[in-house]
Amino acid sequence: MEGAILINPTELKNLVAQEVQQILASLNLVSIEAKDVLLGLEAACSYLNLKPSTIYDLKYQNKIPTLKRGRKLCFSKLALDAWNDAGRPANEEEWKTRIDVELTAASKSRKKRI
Repeated sequence: MEGAILINPTELKNLVAQEVQQILASLNLVSIEAKDVLLGLEAACSYLNLKPSTIYDLKYQNKIPTLKRGRKLCFSKLALDAWNDAGRPANEEEWKTRIDVELTAASKSRKKRI
């Protein structure tokens, strides 16, 4: 076989990896760590044990890390883990309790101004 190039599987794997990295770099895509996983809304709801409406509220208040892929809302699992570790409430009831406390404090401060 003239013109044939013989390489071992490891060399082939390295060549393919280099080509893929060059193509991705040329597309200027945001890189996400290899261990990270992008979650859609339903998967994020399941992962965080929150309702979609709660996640949308948090997103529009800039209180939860999100990514947009076109029209689709996505979540980095690593970013959600970091956000979770930073002290987000564990469940819906804790959210409601925090919101009630904030609303009560806000209404008290309004009464003092009057």
